Amino acid sequence: MPRILGNNLPIRQLLKSTQSVAIQQKIGTTIAIIVADLGLKTIPDQLAQKRMIHYLLSYYQDLSFEEIIKAFELALVGKFSVNIEHYDSFDIKYLTKILNAYRDYKKINTPKLPTARTEEAKPPTEAEKRQTRIGFFKNLEKTYKTFQKTGNLDIIIHWLVYNKLLEYNIIHISENDWSILMDKATKLHKLRLNSPKTTTQKKEFTTILQNFEKLKFKYPFELSRIQNIAKEIAVIEFFQKLKRNNLNFHTIIVNSGAYE
Repeated sequence: MPRILGNNLPIRQLLKSTQSVAIQQKIGTTIAIIVADLGLKTIPDQLAQKRMIHYLLSYYQDLSFEEIIKAFELALVGKFSVNIEHYDSFDIKYLTKILNAYRDYKKINTPKLPTARTEEAKPPTEAEKRQTRIGFFKNLEKTYKTFQKTGNLDIIIHWLVYNKLLEYNIIHISENDWSILMDKATKLHKLRLNSPKTTTQKKEFTTILQNFEKLKFKYPFELSRIQNIAKEIAVIEFFQKLKRNNLNFHTIIVNSGAYE
């Protein structure tokens, strides 16, 4: 199972010593791992992820992120007496069904399962931060090399990549650039809203489309969706430009200081 710093501590302990943005990023990474394990073609949209974050922070603080991933592993190998068919959709009902089954399983099999540590979460050292940063950019280099060969840009959480590229001045986005990206994102978002994949999405998307202009910059979830799509577009355009101009991504990262 992939290990991420602090993932073996219960969420309620992380809340005491970790910034909420960092916890949301951990949840996003956890969801991405689960989506990969389930073999889903797409990750839940931003609104669905926000609802999952709400449920995990409200009702499953006793679990660690390692346990959440472990729950789905156990479900996939048949340890729970629940229907694990997801019908190519990862939603709140499926998430809570698996986590509730894990809790029941844990009560009976506690001695067989690794328990979350009880010590307080310690902030990462500078060496640990550097290791995490280097690992992130090394993986991004591999992703770009694959993109050069196949044309497939395999990035799940675009906003995280965008934030890192921005943090190390690898990309530069002016106010005008951001305005253009938001216009593109708004159009793409409306296009996606016109292509619902499930009955639930159809109902939700229809409501949003009917009130789109009113909701676009007033409804927080809707604004967040558009902003994240803008970041997605920025990341895709950045890598397309690198490939088109045959630029060396490794050199760009080294010059940014991300590997120092």
